[in-house]
Formats: sequence, C-alpha cells, structure tokens
Amino acid sequence: GSSKLADPGSMLQLGRLISARLLVYGRMVHSAPHARVTLRCIDTETGQIIGVVNADFDAQASLVTMAARIADELTLKVKKHYPLRAEIIRIKKSSVVLDVGHRQGAAIGIELQSDTGLTAKITAVAPDQSTARIQGPHATAALGTRLQAIP
Repeated sequence: GSSKLADPGSMLQLGRLISARLLVYGRMVHSAPHARVTLRCIDTETGQIIGVVNADFDAQASLVTMAARIADELTLKVKKHYPLRAEIIRIKKSSVVLDVGHRQGAAIGIELQSDTGLTAKITAVAPDQSTARIQGPHATAALGTRLQAIP
C-alpha cells in the first residue's frame, strides 16, 4: 500500500527508478490556529539530506503564500549545495557567452568565478545561453573556462 512510500529507503529507490536527482518529501500538520510544514530534500544518488525546511503558518495563510515561502527557502538551500556552473563558449569584445540560460537557473545579476579568479556578471539571459560582462580591468577570458556562481 501507500505506507511503503512513507519509508525513506523506499522513496530513495523510487527516486532512482525514475532518474530523479533530488527527492522532496514532507508533511503538513494542521492544529488550529496553526499549521506546520516540514520538508526534506534528499540527493537520490548519495542519500544525503540537501536541505530541511520547517515552516509555521497561522490559519489565515493561503496555500499560495505557504507554497511560495517554502519554495523560496528550499530553493536557497538547493542552490547553495548545487551552485550554477557555466563554461565560456564564445568571447565578444566586452563580454562572454556562457553555456547556461534561464532553463539551467541563470539570471541577470548572478556573479560567477573561475578557479583562476576570473569573475563575470550575467547581463542577459536566453533559454540555454547567457551573456556576462567580465569584471576587472586586467581580467582575460579564454574559451572553455569554467565558472561557478559566487554564493
């Protein structure tokens, strides 16, 4: 029955079966006039807990408000554990093109840095590519340079 899915081991097996990288599960307890939501996000490959969200709401909170707050908290935790990574695929006169766009989590204003200290700030985003301005007067970019979002 459905009680087997409540077992964390069974949930991880299900996550692997459907090729999910992360699995989110939790519960909501309503005890008037409050509600408490607890969620856990687990990496299905390692079984490591990536983030936990415990949120308390009053009875007047809408489901939309609750979902937005929980999603924001969980997103921050996932992004901290899995920062945006990009590679320079084209070099323009005053900017570079990266191999990540909004589908991969890129957004205007995100700053990325390479192992060598090269820093770039995203200035435009398309579905699968973005444009970034190199920071610093003496910084030089090279094709294939890998960058990671600065927390």
